[in-house]
Amino acid sequence: MSIKYVLMLTDLSSTTLRVRTAHGPQHCDSKLAAPVDTDPDESEAQLDRRKSELSAVITQVLRTYPMLSYFQGFHDIAQVFLLVLGVEDAAAAVSHLSLLRIRDFMLPSLSPSLAHLRLLPSILQVADAKLCKHLSDTQPFFALGAVLTLYAHEIQEYGDIARLFDFLLAHGAVVSVYFFAVIILSRREELFEIPADEPEMLHSILSKLPKPLDLEALITQTTSLYMDFPPERLPFRSWARISPFSVLKTTRGDF
Repeated sequence: MSIKYVLMLTDLSSTTLRVRTAHGPQHCDSKLAAPVDTDPDESEAQLDRRKSELSAVITQVLRTYPMLSYFQGFHDIAQVFLLVLGVEDAAAAVSHLSLLRIRDFMLPSLSPSLAHLRLLPSILQVADAKLCKHLSDTQPFFALGAVLTLYAHEIQEYGDIARLFDFLLAHGAVVSVYFFAVIILSRREELFEIPADEPEMLHSILSKLPKPLDLEALITQTTSLYMDFPPERLPFRSWARISPFSVLKTTRGDF
């Protein structure tokens, strides 16, 4: 089953939600983009029902916890839970996830989210110092979309994203960053073909995940990298700079 997202405006019961933009959180009216997975065999009525269910999950979470801000890509995460758990259980699971796992991404400022990305150079440094140096002029913002959505925006195969969610949610939030580092390491030869003084080109390549992904191999390598170089052992005092209130630390646990 392939998950493909179609942006459609959906009425969210005339509620007012906070949407975080690049300029900070803003209140918006009741119309939000509500992407849903589509199947060519689905009728219009079935598609409308899916849109309604996804909108209901998102609305319930943000109404219940108004201190949280909607971010672009939140629907990708919500849709995975909706597909796996069904409409009756998805809202509770997404609420729990929003508060305890992706809270950093739903705060008024983008700074807590960027703190996740700033761990990437430290992880690369211990794993492959030469590659880290090659990418030193390229800011790690290329990982933003994947990390914020737990890869749900990038991986469209239902079985793959469900498997990856199983892995990521069984471990601390920082493991998602290690996973992206492993993806970078897997592209070593490709990245060295691009000059280090072309950060725009490197950014463009790194912002798109390679296809297909050898998911099981990446998971195995992520586990090894994390165990060999846990966050406390990362250089540049990168872990010490993380706020104690960040989910990176509040979800910290061993494998």
